[in-house]
Amino acid sequence: MLKLSIACAVVVLLFASASTQSLSSSATTRAIVRTIHIDQPKPDAPRYLYVPFEVASSTKRINISYSYDRAYGTNTLDLGLFDPRFTGRAGDMSGFRGWSAYRRSEVFVSNETATPGYIPGEIQPGTWRIIIGLYQVTAAGVDLTIKIDLETHETKSAKPAKATVTSQSKAAPPSPKTPLTLRWVLGDLHMHTVHSDGDWTIPQLITAAINAGLDFIFITDHNTNSHHAEIDKVKNDRKNLLVMRGEEVTTY
Repeated sequence: MLKLSIACAVVVLLFASASTQSLSSSATTRAIVRTIHIDQPKPDAPRYLYVPFEVASSTKRINISYSYDRAYGTNTLDLGLFDPRFTGRAGDMSGFRGWSAYRRSEVFVSNETATPGYIPGEIQPGTWRIIIGLYQVTAAGVDLTIKIDLETHETKSAKPAKATVTSQSKAAPPSPKTPLTLRWVLGDLHMHTVHSDGDWTIPQLITAAINAGLDFIFITDHNTNSHHAEIDKVKNDRKNLLVMRGEEVTTY
């Protein structure tokens, strides 16, 4: 999916770690803050930076936020995450837990749920790695601040409100008269959802496709497969629309 490689050298300016007690959820949280200066990569230099951090066996949820001077769009840093299964070898996708590029400044993963674009599942102890994609960096470089909150008790996240969409019945296609009867089918091969840079959830997109009279769609969110499991859950309920899984792969 992404061509991964060992990142260029950086200078760590600040490291801080602290444990706090959340008053609202009684969750014990250990916070890690790192500020890193990133130089503009040379044309033949690696374009991915890996920031390791340690996760204890008691951790149930990982919250990550990052910030930097976007300099009116001239600095653009992408964000992703790997768990301890990642080996660090170029091209290794073991332990991939998600990718949101520059569209989200805060993400999380836990045992049961995750930010769209990220994959929920066991929070394994060991060395996790944040991956920073150096999409655009000014000649002066840029300071990147990353905050990692490690929760030992999973908080109850509010369930997102279900979108109200109007369903429109679609006439069933005529049955073929013979096995050799052919007909045209309508579909879209390239569609995005909130799992990358789309505005609609998967159910909203499916409903819109049915209302538009489509026979099939491919949902191809950027550089992640977090949408695949959700597609598998909902597509069997939509007998009048073929929903296929895909992925749009982008690199630098």
